Amino acid sequence: MFTLNKLNKIIQEFVDNHRQIKTWRLENYGDFSNITYPLLAGLIQPSPVDSASSSFVVKFWILDKVTKGLNNQVDCLSDTHLMGLDVLSYFKQTNFDELGYLDVVQTATFDRVIEDGEDEVSGWTFEVTFKTIFEWDLCSIPITN
Repeated sequence: MFTLNKLNKIIQEFVDNHRQIKTWRLENYGDFSNITYPLLAGLIQPSPVDSASSSFVVKFWILDKVTKGLNNQVDCLSDTHLMGLDVLSYFKQTNFDELGYLDVVQTATFDRVIEDGEDEVSGWTFEVTFKTIFEWDLCSIPITN
């Protein structure tokens, strides 16, 4: 069965092998300690279950530091957009058969992000839906009797 732990591991392996993205955070976007930018962060969104499938919807944040005064804003937005496309391509083109059926929804809308808090960052958010078969299998429930 495809689980959130497996998804987290897959994304961490992707980040570890990506030449630009340096840090991955799941569900602790607000913890900016020990971050090397560019950052890929994920927040779990409401995730539907229907008669044949279960999904995880993840809102990704791809962010990089900008120079004081946002002098490299366009460069930062351009680079992080390409990194976001890398994320989408990776999940669509990689074979995850060892995990069981996994479908990645092919559309995403990128929303621009500009933060001027402690770390001045810019980038994008986008949502990805990871959909897997759910069979409502009573035999797989860990209960006795």
